[in-house]
Amino acid sequence: MCIIVITHNNASTLRKALDSLVNSELIDEIIIVDNNSVDGSQLIIRKFMAEYTFVKGLFLSRNVGFAAGVNIGFKACRSAEPYFVLFNLDAIATRDWLKKLVEFMDENSDAGMVQSLLIKPNGEYDSAGWLH
Repeated sequence: MCIIVITHNNASTLRKALDSLVNSELIDEIIIVDNNSVDGSQLIIRKFMAEYTFVKGLFLSRNVGFAAGVNIGFKACRSAEPYFVLFNLDAIATRDWLKKLVEFMDENSDAGMVQSLLIKPNGEYDSAGWLH
């Protein structure tokens, strides 16, 4: 599965989010689209690229925004999986976070997208998350 991460000056959260992603199951590749960061994010991305062959960094010469960054990342995905995932850098992935999402999509062909459960740092469920 291809994971797309969009960043612009997110060095403070980038390392922790990427650490959690590289240890997740079901991931074939991680595409990080950097919108011309100047805060050290690019160095963090390059470190992950050197350490993990399935991490690819795309370094843009200007900030094209989130939506255009997603489109650029999507075009770079090479995974044979039928799904791709957008991952926000304020999240931390658990090892098996994708398993239930993929199972749901496989069993519900009428669903166009899913979202994982969001849990706040204090353990409460985020109102954007929905329990099915």
